[in-house]
Amino acid sequence: AKSDHSGGFFSAHSALSYTLEDCFLFFSSFDYDFLYEARFEEKEANSLDLRVESYDTHFLRTELGLKMVKDVGIPPESCLQFLGGLSWVYKTPLERIKRNAKLADFTGQAPTLSVNAFEDSISFFSTELSLNYGVSFCNVSVGYKGEFSKDFMTNQADLQLSFAF
Repeated sequence: AKSDHSGGFFSAHSALSYTLEDCFLFFSSFDYDFLYEARFEEKEANSLDLRVESYDTHFLRTELGLKMVKDVGIPPESCLQFLGGLSWVYKTPLERIKRNAKLADFTGQAPTLSVNAFEDSISFFSTELSLNYGVSFCNVSVGYKGEFSKDFMTNQADLQLSFAF
């Protein structure tokens, strides 16, 4: 089955860090994450298409890691910076999630399918690499972040361009 999803995400973040020898950064962070998933409907499963009701999820996320930051001096008023990091992440849900769904093509009063979904706590490794170049009026950044465990892998790449005015 296929479906289109929409929703919202909110996160509160706090962190502590300690810098060693101007280039190593030991850190720990603690996050509260809230995810809202709007109602959606599955398609292309024929008579088994489901209409899934909206729900929300609350998680706590703890991260411990090490980053290496190296500034390279280049001509005046510009800066080149390399960043690499490795961390361990532990994520745990705060509550059981009840997900309700009905058969989408059912005429009349469709019976509700209800699942008490409790996602287990997970731990995984996270890596990040970035290259930043800046001059007095402009900054360019290229980055990568990956999360890896025995059950999943996520990859994220970004390009940022900012101007001071």
